[in-house]
Amino acid sequence: MRKINPKVFGAFVIMLLLANNNSFCQDKKDIEHQLWVMANLNWKLNAKWTYNQDFSYQHLYEEPTITRFLTRSQFNRQLTPAFSLHGGMFFFYNLKEEDDNSIELRPWVGAKLRWPSFWRLDFEHYVRFEQRFEHTNGIDDWENGFRIRYKIGTNIPINHPSVTDKTIYGVVAYEFFGIPFNQEVRFTAEATHRFDLGIGYRPNVKNRYEAVAVAFDSPDDITGKYTVANFALFLKYKRYFNWK
Repeated sequence: MRKINPKVFGAFVIMLLLANNNSFCQDKKDIEHQLWVMANLNWKLNAKWTYNQDFSYQHLYEEPTITRFLTRSQFNRQLTPAFSLHGGMFFFYNLKEEDDNSIELRPWVGAKLRWPSFWRLDFEHYVRFEQRFEHTNGIDDWENGFRIRYKIGTNIPINHPSVTDKTIYGVVAYEFFGIPFNQEVRFTAEATHRFDLGIGYRPNVKNRYEAVAVAFDSPDDITGKYTVANFALFLKYKRYFNWK
């Protein structure tokens, strides 16, 4: 099988950046453009437990701009080779150009199923239940809302039969955000669809790099028709400790 030079990964990142920059130059005021940068640290505690710690920076470019800093702590319990339980807490700090700054706390629990597996593909199904609490400076009360998220995705190895050392792989995923019990929508992007398409590179078992284009669509307030409302370039670095 023909090997692909890892420099292809860097070239793809540059192409995504140019495409993202070109979309900024277009007169599409109805689409919000964002840049996300994340470092994901993963510790294998034993055969059944792992711990994740994320640090992330997000920036919304449209006026008025919003800059978001967030961290996520997460524990994972592997019940079978294909099924695991997850739980953790998000913390967000939102710097807003015009409005008052705000913080958000988001405890959550979830479950992941790896199925099916065929050819080079290993699909993952992920269901998550989130309770969101947001406090804005100058306002006494906290806003809160509950939502359900379902995600299906896979990594597609390109230059090897599976994702091993020195593998370039494609990233494909779809996620649905839903609000049960006819709740009032209090947060942006609570009832929407998310589409991920990108590329990753695993040089060894300890490190991964990914560049992913993320698009969100949501219903129009007047017509109810779903249209793309947000576009983000998501750059990730993943570091694995105690993995062999």
